[in-house]
Amino acid sequence: MTKRSIFSYALACGGLIFFAAGCSTSPKTAAQPITPPAQIVSPTTTTTVDAPSSTSTTGIVFKTETVEKKSTYAETKVSYPQLQSGFDPSVMEAFNLAVASSVHLVLDEYEQAVADLSKDAPDTESYPWSYRLDVIPIYDSATLINAVGSGSEYTGGAHPNAIYANTLFDVASQKTIPVADLFIDPKAALTFLSEKSIEKLKTQNEIMQFSEEEWIGRGAGEDWLNFQFSHFSSEGFVIEFPPYQVAAYAAGPQSVTCSMDEIRPLLKERYR
Repeated sequence: MTKRSIFSYALACGGLIFFAAGCSTSPKTAAQPITPPAQIVSPTTTTTVDAPSSTSTTGIVFKTETVEKKSTYAETKVSYPQLQSGFDPSVMEAFNLAVASSVHLVLDEYEQAVADLSKDAPDTESYPWSYRLDVIPIYDSATLINAVGSGSEYTGGAHPNAIYANTLFDVASQKTIPVADLFIDPKAALTFLSEKSIEKLKTQNEIMQFSEEEWIGRGAGEDWLNFQFSHFSSEGFVIEFPPYQVAAYAAGPQSVTCSMDEIRPLLKERYR
């Protein structure tokens, strides 16, 4: 068992990109990308509908699936959306598979880590550990569905790890896509997002003093990994920075919002 302090990792699996950052005890230093199975494997926990179906402004209907489990060593609760109507059945099946498979794979990985660590330290005072993730659809159109998630993971340490998830589902191809694929010219878009973020974060930092310019420049620099949690919202295009990426954990997550008027010219026509 190895001690991991101030760790971070990104895990891409079947469309959802997961990130955790914090202080923790873990058997590994980083998670690696994994490929989802050809079909959803039934979870070992009980899956129930946590909330009634919800209808978006475009008439698309989602329901929330919830997986909960409690033991001596850990408590887990994960919820995620499943399409019910509004698209061709093949589209709904592809979206539901991508989201459900990704969530269950990450949850299985966490539960395996708990099982391994509980053998090494069965009496540690840090139990029970916990894993919480809530993934919700925040944007949908005839061409794109965007779902984002947030939560926390605790496996001992000073505080829980923040968890983020993001999926962009292209309706036409019935596949998930990275943020870069939203744009006509990914390089130009990356430069815009980086410059916009650095400028805004530096301005915020002058007021709140939560970071350093070098830290901001590195965490919001021209690397698509820095922008993997960017998503659409009712306010425009939101760039999310998890704890530690551009500031200390105590400063919390940071975000920069671009208006649709700013971002629209950079988007591919089908996503505008």
